[in-house]
Amino acid sequence: MCDCIDKINLALSEGDQELPTVVARRGDDLVLELSIPLMRKDEGKIESRKGRPRRMVAKYCPFCGEKQRD
Repeated sequence: MCDCIDKINLALSEGDQELPTVVARRGDDLVLELSIPLMRKDEGKIESRKGRPRRMVAKYCPFCGEKQRD
């Protein structure tokens, strides 16, 4: 697993910003994964059902292309 998220969050921290992430359990490990909010095309708002934002988690790093999980 790559460390792109950590590197980018470190660079973004100078401007008080960070990538949206979630902590996920993969086997016996806890890992940080990029969490991408889904946007509605008709209203331009974050998609939500039952009051919770809908998100997707990438299987491959969008920055280097390395596989993130099985």
